[in-house]
Amino acid sequence: MERALRIATWVSAGLLAAGLLLWLAGAPQATRMLHAGLWLLIATPIVRVLMALTGYVKDRDWVFALLTLVVLGCLVVPITVFLASFPR
Repeated sequence: MERALRIATWVSAGLLAAGLLLWLAGAPQATRMLHAGLWLLIATPIVRVLMALTGYVKDRDWVFALLTLVVLGCLVVPITVFLASFPR
C-alpha cells in the first residue's frame, strides 16, 4: 500500500512539473496536465482511506471501519460540494 501511495505521489509531481513546463512554453495542453496532476494528488489520500476501510471491513473491525468511513466522508463531502457549486 505504501508503495502505491509513493508512486501516485511521484506521478502527480511529474504531471504537475510537466504541466508547468508546458504552461511556460505556451502549450495549450498544459491546463489538462496540471489538472490531472492536481486530481491525482487529491485522489491519493482518498484511495488510501478506501484501502484502509476495505482492510477493516475484511478484518470485521467495525469500530475502525466506522471511524474510517467518517474520515472518508470528511474527504469526499467538501470535494463534492465544491464540484456541485459550479454552474452547469
